[in-house]
Parts: sequence; C-alpha cells; structure tokens
Amino acid sequence: MKEDICVLVRDNKQASVISSGLNEKGVSTTSSETTAISSSREIELLINLIKLKTDNTNKYAKFYIINYFKNTFDVEDEFLFFDEIVNCNIKKFFKKLGLKIILDGLDKPLLEAIDFFVKSLDLDKSNNDPFILTFKEIVHKKVFGEGFVDAEFLSYWEKEKEKIKLATKGSGRSVQVLTIHKSKGLEFPIVIYAFADSETHRNRSTKKWLPFSEEKDSFNLLIPFSEGIKEYSSAFFDEYELQTKNQEIDNLNLLYVAFTRAEDELHVISVNPKKGSLVSHSEIIRFFLEKNKKWTNTNSHYYWGEKTTKKRINPVKKHKPIDFETKTITKERQVVYSNDKIRFGKLFHNFMSQIVNESDYKKARLKMEVRNDIRQELKEKILALSKKTITNESLKAYFSNKINTVCEKEIFSNKKSIIPDRIAFLNKKDVIIIDYKTGAKQKKDTQQIGLYKETLTEMGYTVLETILVYLNPSNLSLELVHNK
Repeated sequence: MKEDICVLVRDNKQASVISSGLNEKGVSTTSSETTAISSSREIELLINLIKLKTDNTNKYAKFYIINYFKNTFDVEDEFLFFDEIVNCNIKKFFKKLGLKIILDGLDKPLLEAIDFFVKSLDLDKSNNDPFILTFKEIVHKKVFGEGFVDAEFLSYWEKEKEKIKLATKGSGRSVQVLTIHKSKGLEFPIVIYAFADSETHRNRSTKKWLPFSEEKDSFNLLIPFSEGIKEYSSAFFDEYELQTKNQEIDNLNLLYVAFTRAEDELHVISVNPKKGSLVSHSEIIRFFLEKNKKWTNTNSHYYWGEKTTKKRINPVKKHKPIDFETKTITKERQVVYSNDKIRFGKLFHNFMSQIVNESDYKKARLKMEVRNDIRQELKEKILALSKKTITNESLKAYFSNKINTVCEKEIFSNKKSIIPDRIAFLNKKDVIIIDYKTGAKQKKDTQQIGLYKETLTEMGYTVLETILVYLNPSNLSLELVHNK
C-alpha cells in the first residue's frame, strides 16, 4: 500500500521534483516541503497576537486580527470598519471586535498566553490540529529549553518560519517524501532512496577564514575554499585535508541514515557510477559491490538479501473516540525548573556550545548579559565557570583559534548517535574529547565518554585523551578527570 512507502531525498529541491512527478502520475504524496506551519491562518493569528502583546500599538498586527474576524460582522464599508478599529487603544480594540477576553491573556507568559488564546478563540476544536500542536511544541522548546521570551521568539520566527515544516504521516493512500535529515529516528516498511548520488565534497561557493602571514604581519583572510589552497602553505593543506575528512564522515553518516530506515525493503536509485570511491553515495555503493565481487560493468540492477512474502493483516476497525474536555493547568513561570542545578546545566551547555574558539567567548558573554529571563545570580555562575573552563591550564589549548573544533555535533555510528560536547582536532588524525558535567560523578559518565572515544576510533581518528569536566555552581569550582 502507498502509506508503506517513503521516498528519501537529499534536499527540498529533490523532494519537490519527486512530489511533482508522482502527482502527475496520479500518485498522491505527503511532503514536508509543502507543509510549512506558517501557512496556517490560525498560526499567523497567534503570531500577530504575540506581536500585539509585545507592542500594543502594532498596526500591522491589528490589521491582520481585524481581517481574520471581519466576516463575523455585517460590514457595509470595509475601509471605514478597519479605520475605526485599528486606531483604538488595546482595550477598546478587542472590545469592538467582541474579544474582550483576549485582554486577560496579554499579561501571561508566552506559552501560557498561547494556550489561553487557542482555548479562548476555540482555534483547535478537536484538540488535534497538527499546525497548532507543532507550533506549541516549538514554543515549549524555545521557552523551556532556551529561555526565550516574546521578543526573542518573534525574532526567531521571522528568520526560521519558512523552514519549520509540519511532520505528517499523510493520508492512507499517500507516499511520503522526506529528506534524509528529517527521516532520522523513523522507520518505514518500504524505502526508496532516490538520487543516491550525494556528493561528499561540496566546496562550490564555499569560503573560509584562514590564517595568512606576510613578513611580520599575521591576519585572517576570507578566501574561496578549493583544492588549490593546499599549495599555499602546510597550514592551508592541513585545513583542506581536515575539511575533506569531515565531509566524508558527514556523507557516510547520511548514507547510514538512508540505509537504516527500511523495515522490509530498501530500493536505491542512482546514476551509473564511473568508479568506486568516497566521492559520492553512488561511488561508495560501487566500491562496496566491487569489494564483494558483485560489480560488473554490464549490470545495472543488484539485489541483496532474500525475497520474502508477508501477509497483510487487515486493521481492526477503530471505535469513534470519546469526546473529552481539555483543561490547561499552568504554573508560575519562575518554577519551570524546580531544580536550579538542572537549569544551570542546560544553560551552561548551551553557552559553551557557542564557543568554538576562545574568540567566541566575548560575543556569547554579551548575549548572556542582555538576557532578562535568567536570574543575575545564575548568569554570574555560568560566566564565571565558563571563563574558568576556557582559561584552565589543562584546557585552554583546546580553545585556541589555531585548532579546529566542533561543539555538540551529532555523529552516527552502528550503535547509536552520539553528541560529544567538544572535539578538538589537533591535526587531521589526533583528537581530544571534552565533556561537561554539572552533577555529581557517576559511573555512566565514564561509560558515555568511552563510547565517544570508541566511535571516533572506529572512524579512523586517534583519541589522545578524553577529559570529563565536572562543574560545581555552588562553590564555582571545576574538577578534571583525564583518561588517556
């Protein structure tokens, strides 16, 4: 059946091509490419209510809200109707629209206000509107995970709204079309990996800041990142080799994700690769076939595994769900984190993820200082311990601008995905792994960083040392546990 099939692609452009082609053949599709949650009128209404909550004089927000509700009025002259209401103060504005109850939500914290607006305006009658549910998930994540307040969320929304897609399962007769990234953690009976030609080295139009020295002067230059830079200096050569290695790892991770989504059948479609190599997914596949002595220049179809037949069991008819009433239970925003240590841990990790090199510290500190959703005492602890971390005698070399570092980057292995807090690349082969802990020492800490080491070793790196950094916000101390 069509709902058993998922087509995986590399990017949204390919998703659009697949969806259009299938639709032309009469095959319905579900694709996140076409389901940006910003396309929902209800979501746009909520955004404009937040804007008006932030700035009571915002006429653009008022216009949208009037336009949304205008059909509930018998309007003879639309221009006069808008002109009369849009210039009213906030209380009179909602009173004229018959929405006086909305005023009670304007003083609530962001997430509580969203819940209040949805319930008061009856925007989700069935309590399962996918647009509203997805939107509330995002607001929850930004408020509780990153401490966003109204203005910060609106800024985030304006930048990212077109990228926030609705994750749907489609109708019972739709083929799903997903990018590989969005398929992480999902499984489907049948997976088709189309356009399996993802290039490993995507350096076109890429530019990088690289150190440049001339006599006594030393500075960074923004230059096109291509193979030609290797000839300039050994530093440029090492940078290019490291970038190339990282791209190979990323592309292998993508291939791993694509190849592990299928429960029963995986179909891979690609151009005929000219050789076996790591240059693209199709050439990686040819390399695998050559190693297993399966490749022939005249064959264009390859099969792996045994063909099996499964009997389909007709689904049991579901009973109509019982209607129920939804109630919103709210708490004071100050007690969202019942434990200050948990909040400190989340905020500290978020802060350190912004510091790739020591030169990033000042920018991260300024962003922290202007946040008004974090108590001053907590800010001071985060800034004090982060400064101690990057200036520590045993650690400061791994924050140097002279080495390459990745922070909290997801890596896939044949066991599971891992996200080390910090990996410092001393050269193209040797690495140091650093992980921050804000709680008491536990045996699982050593096991976790040991898994990081094992994974990177399997990927061809030499892990010279792992370092667990234990931070105590109570007395602003840190303790290092080294393991070579």
